[in-house]
Formats: sequence, structure tokens, C-alpha cells
Amino acid sequence: MSTTGTRPRARQDSEQGSGHGLRRSRPARAAASLGIAVVLGTSLTACGQDEDTSAALATNAELVQQYEQLLDTIEQGYTELDALRQSPAGLPDDLLDRISETLDSTQDLTVAPALAPVDASAEALEEENSRIQTKVDDASAVADEMADELGEARSPEAAAAAYTAALDDARAAKDEAHAVLDADGFTVEHYATDAEIALRDASNGIDQDDRDLAAHEKTYADLDPATADTEDVTAAATDAQRIAASYRAHTAAFEAAFAEYEGS
Repeated sequence: MSTTGTRPRARQDSEQGSGHGLRRSRPARAAASLGIAVVLGTSLTACGQDEDTSAALATNAELVQQYEQLLDTIEQGYTELDALRQSPAGLPDDLLDRISETLDSTQDLTVAPALAPVDASAEALEEENSRIQTKVDDASAVADEMADELGEARSPEAAAAAYTAALDDARAAKDEAHAVLDADGFTVEHYATDAEIALRDASNGIDQDDRDLAAHEKTYADLDPATADTEDVTAAATDAQRIAASYRAHTAAFEAAFAEYEGS
């Protein structure tokens, strides 16, 4: 399963659209539009516009506002779910697959449509409102899926599994780093060349990772992932993931420097 993704971008509605993307803030503009539509609808009713048409205009504005607010909710959910997809330690494959499917489904969403013209016929308004209602239903389903998946990913069980996996990964990264150090033994007296300095820096970085991992294990020695507060478990997992990433970065730097050192 791929672990890369792009930020959600609403497609331009081929039938009618305002051109705004998912990242634009909308509620204030939509609320103002709703107020305008209601006022205009009231005025048009007073001037002879039938009540059904006036009510349809108000419904149109409400649907546009609802859809725009759903897009904002979906953008926030996308950001949070994509972060989980990028750092999936401990999350079950089934959940990660569902998260990816949900994130991919946001590409089918369009930008919010423009408000219907105030002189539209009742028949045209009914058709347009039905079209927007379908968009609202689709966006609402995506938002619900995101909420369910976020809730599942942040459950105590998921947090415990994530921490266990992250700590195991940090320890494995340590073993990998020291295996490289042992295999690529070297003796340098003066650290004069760039390769020698890079070897020293990478080796020192691994030493610091050893100290960080030891400090982590001491800090969280009494942490029971199954019973501890979820926020504490998540913080511990994040720290373990940081240590694992640092080990691997320093290991890669050491290997690159050693290759240069041998070739010099």
C-alpha cells in the first residue's frame, strides 16, 4: 500500500462552480450568502414571487453553505488521516487500507456551487437543489468515514499497538546502526578530510541516539500501554518514532561517508 498522498483538492464543478478549492475558508461567506438569499427571497415574495420559489432560493443557500462547511471538515480530516498514513506504526493494515480509500475518495469532490440566480424558475431551482443535495450527501458520507477512522486510530487499543510497534522499531534501528558500525570498522587519527569528519559526525549521532533510547526506556519504564492515558501513550510512540528515524538517518549518513572514505 502506498504511504504517500496529496492534499485534497476539490475538482471544479463542470456544471456550475465558484472556483474555490478545499483550502479556502467558507462559512462566513456562505452565511452572508444565506442571509442575502433569504432577504431577496422575502423581497421577491412581496413583489409577487411565489412562495415555493422563495423557499427554494432559501433552501439553495442553505445547501451551498452546508456543502462548504463539509469541505472544511473534510480538509481537516484529510490532514489528520494523512499524518497517520505517513506514520502508521501499530495501526492494522485493514484500517490503513480504509484510510487510503477514504483519502482517495476526496478527489471526487467538487468545489461548492454558486448560489442559484434569484430569477430562476421553481423548476430550475428544484433541479439545482436536488443536484446539490446529492453533493452534500456524498461529502457527508466522506466526513463520517473520516470521523470513524480517526476514532478507531486514536482508540486506546490502537495507541497501545502503535507504541509497542514504535519501540520495537527503535530497538531494531539501533541494532541495524551498530551492525553497520561493527562491519565498517575504521581508525582515524586526525579527522582531516570531509569523509573523515562525516564519519565522526555520523558515529557521534548514533551514540546520541543510544543515549536518547536509553533515556526513553527509563522515562517510560513504568508505562503500561494497555492502561495508560491515550495521550501519554501517543506521546511515547511519537518519541520512539523520532529515535528510530534518527538512527536510520545517522546510519545512512555513516554508510555514505564510509563509502567516500574508502574511495579516497
